Amino acid sequence: MKNDLKSIKLIGELAAFVFKAGGNEFDVSFKEKNEEIEITIKSKLKDITPGQLETLKGLYTPRQSEVEDYYWELAGESDNYQELTLVGMMIDRAEYSYENGLLKITVYRHK
Repeated sequence: MKNDLKSIKLIGELAAFVFKAGGNEFDVSFKEKNEEIEITIKSKLKDITPGQLETLKGLYTPRQSEVEDYYWELAGESDNYQELTLVGMMIDRAEYSYENGLLKITVYRHK
């Protein structure tokens, strides 16, 4: 159950980032595999700023399992982009791209 709640928080944080970046329509994909969970969000964004793209590097924050139970409860508690650093602490790897106005973010979390 706790992993389900963490997945919901991750989806919420990624959706909040896209919404704040100007996305008014986005698609979310959730795949639960044997060893990991994969979450992908895609959105057409007209005017994403270089600063917003830079913020996505927060997803590359190394996972910190020892403090994860504390941090996942903090996710969604503020209105700033630093939440992606918390997301980074809860996932094992991330990929993102922005091409031709399409932002795609995929995060992976081992079970």
